[in-house]
Formats: sequence, structure tokens, C-alpha cells
Amino acid sequence: MTIRFSLTIDGAPVDLFNDESVELTRQLKDLMNLSTIWTDYTKDFQIPASDTNNEIFANWFDEKNVADKLSEDLMVRSYIKSSKRKAGVARIVIERTAKQLRITLHTSRPGVIIGKSGKDITLLEEELKQISKKDVKILIHEIKRPEVDAQLVAENIAQQLEGRVSFRKAMKQSVGAAMRMGAEGIRVMCSVAF
Repeated sequence: MTIRFSLTIDGAPVDLFNDESVELTRQLKDLMNLSTIWTDYTKDFQIPASDTNNEIFANWFDEKNVADKLSEDLMVRSYIKSSKRKAGVARIVIERTAKQLRITLHTSRPGVIIGKSGKDITLLEEELKQISKKDVKILIHEIKRPEVDAQLVAENIAQQLEGRVSFRKAMKQSVGAAMRMGAEGIRVMCSVAF
């Protein structure tokens, strides 16, 4: 997986392309160590990031520990995505305060994340607390129409392909479901690499 980060310093974009978050963290630390350039533009530093054309939503600001917190965000996201694969998580929004990490999960199946009487969500909060060393609060936002959410449509097609369903059938079913649910248009492309 290739992660593309777009950095903006004083209006001029700087692009970093990487295959591993460890390498990204090293490059961000090197970039922040350029104190002669960096001190003038600290206030204008923004990280709009995209993970293979899907936006990574984060709401926090830190002048000194950007690389550490960004790599921690990536670890939290990958842990949630891997542990809650069947939950249909479309977006993960991370907000940081001084003492707390507030994570909003946009999901099509909130019951899978919450579990029986809230046991699974408290367990997930405890596991994320060990990763981030902060108090973690998880908020759940239900996606009412998952058939028109691009991330969920793509994951649905991928799961069907893993289950040995014909790619034409999987794509046509997803396109038909999205159009029935009120999408104005949908374009799906499937390719394979060995």
C-alpha cells in the first residue's frame, strides 16, 4: 500500500511518497529538523493526508511532535481496521486534546463494534489506550445508506472477490444497489496484479 502525504509550507506543496509509516516518520522528523527553514513557517504547517485516495481525517495541532503523533494515528487506524474488519468502518476521525484521544468511527454496522451490552467497545478503548498512552473515547456514527458510501462499496466488492465470486457479478450487484439507493452515478474499476 502506498501512502501519499501532501505537506503545505507557506502555500508551497511538498509531496512525500512512502511504502512504510516508519520511513514516513523518519522523513517528517528530518523535515522538522531543518530549523533554519522550519521556524519561519511553523504556523502555516498543515497535513491534509490521503490514504490511497481516501481522506484521513484528523483534528489536532502540535508544533513539536507531529511525526510521533502522525505515526500513532496510523497505528490506531490500522489496528481498528484490522480488528473490526467485519464492522464496515468507512471513516475514522481522530481528535486530540491534551489528555484524551477522541475517535469517531463512521460505520454501517455499529452493533459489531459495540457488542453485547457495550463490552466490545470498552475492550477496544482499553486496547487503544495501551497504544496511545492516553484516555480514549470512541464515538460511533452510523452510516444510514452504506450502498452509496464509496469506501464501503469497495470493501464489499473486495470481500466478494475474496469469497471467489465472479468480478463481473460483484461489480454489477454493487452498481445496481448504489443506483437503487439514489446515487446519481457510480464508476467501478477492478484490476488484478500478480
